[in-house]
Amino acid sequence: MEVARSLMLSTSLPSYLWGDAILTAAHLIDRMPSRILHLQTPLDCLKESYPSTRLVSEVPLRVFGCTAYVHNFGPNHTKFTPRAQAYVFVGYPLHQRGYKCFHPPSRKYFVTMYVTFCENRPYFPVSHL
Repeated sequence: MEVARSLMLSTSLPSYLWGDAILTAAHLIDRMPSRILHLQTPLDCLKESYPSTRLVSEVPLRVFGCTAYVHNFGPNHTKFTPRAQAYVFVGYPLHQRGYKCFHPPSRKYFVTMYVTFCENRPYFPVSHL
């Protein structure tokens, strides 16, 4: 819970996205080395137990809460329509390859690999505690 709380506070995400912070915290913890596991990650131990099974899809880690521009490949594009829309990056989907992004104005989630991240720019203004 400490990791999820840190994610929420450092990014000023609205409280209704707490579930995404918890799932992302679990995703990150599964990829951090542990002394108990002799500096292996929990994910490495799981892969050793089930070597032939593809358990999770690996994508590079990104900054939680940053602005993510989701590319739009819709058929109704003209030269002057936007090619991407600003979302907030909220984590990694459990059963899909890609990044989980949230669009606050429409309150909809979108999972895609076609994202441009602005990792130094949070979607929500950061409040200094």
